Amino acid sequence: MLNPKDQSVYCLPDSEIIYPVPNKWGLKGATYVNLKKAKKEIVNEMMTAAYQKITVLKKK
Repeated sequence: MLNPKDQSVYCLPDSEIIYPVPNKWGLKGATYVNLKKAKKEIVNEMMTAAYQKITVLKKK
């Protein structure tokens, strides 16, 4: 789960590697990643961003 800003950075139009989950889950940040095609560095960045989102939510 990414925040909308991070999701817009990582999900390029017509990408088959990283893209929002279709439906309302995707609008809330749920994101598919094709791990066979995605670069390790990008996946690490995305996981860090998602983790930071969760830790901020837990503090509220």
